[in-house]
Amino acid sequence: MKESGVRIQESGVRSQGIGVRSQKSEDRREETVGQPAGVSPLSPDSCLLSPVSCLLHSDSSPPRILITSGPTREYLDPVRYLTNGSSGRMGAALAEAVLHQGSIAVVVSGPVAVSYPAGAEVHWVETTEQMLQRCLELFPHCSGVIGAAAPCDFRPVSFSQQKISKLKNGGGITIQLSETPDILAALGNIKRPDQWSVAFALETETQETEQGKHRALEKLRQKNCDLVVLNNPDSINKDEATFHIFDATGTQQKAFTGSKRVFAEELLRLALLRFAQRKAD
Repeated sequence: MKESGVRIQESGVRSQGIGVRSQKSEDRREETVGQPAGVSPLSPDSCLLSPVSCLLHSDSSPPRILITSGPTREYLDPVRYLTNGSSGRMGAALAEAVLHQGSIAVVVSGPVAVSYPAGAEVHWVETTEQMLQRCLELFPHCSGVIGAAAPCDFRPVSFSQQKISKLKNGGGITIQLSETPDILAALGNIKRPDQWSVAFALETETQETEQGKHRALEKLRQKNCDLVVLNNPDSINKDEATFHIFDATGTQQKAFTGSKRVFAEELLRLALLRFAQRKAD
């Protein structure tokens, strides 16, 4: 996939006590009246809306769909940080699917090595708090959100201004952690009736044990989501994986094993179709 044509660099605040590193992309486009900062509207001929999108937007204006992607980092000191193995592959596949069906892909991404598709509006962040703040700014202007990111769930209570050195006696150190904010739960609190949201729940307990399903549905309710996707650690940094999609009633809407790119198309189609049906009722 080609590198995104619209790239917006978020401030690089590593942790409390670290200065702000801000970089504006050379190809950042000018703001347009009536559009949020960093938005480049598509021309009428730039894409054809899918039938589902036409149902959702009778005025034929392409909807903006927010996607969170990749990991976040929580710094212990200027060098070391907590993170996870999220690669951003799922987020990139979702962005491609959103563009393919005629919507505007708005990606808020942590540090990843993958490239997002050309045409995606990409907002780069580093910490969970940065991802939260950027999503809170963007979500009111979007039709829905898919939380494919794997934000770090914990951060150090204190940040060391200096690199933490090994102890001379070879003993260990104790690091106290606190929870980071829940991004999708925060978005769920401000979600309007004309918006939808999809969560991902990565669990070591799989669907076959029922415990994985229970935890996934618990996350769906806590985050006020419409659908939740259950997967497991085997999906990390892979092009293929197994997914189970559940709705708020606990009904499995789809079980899928295969390419993340194909799954992204299926997930987006299901989310948009269900929301279109809800609007029609």
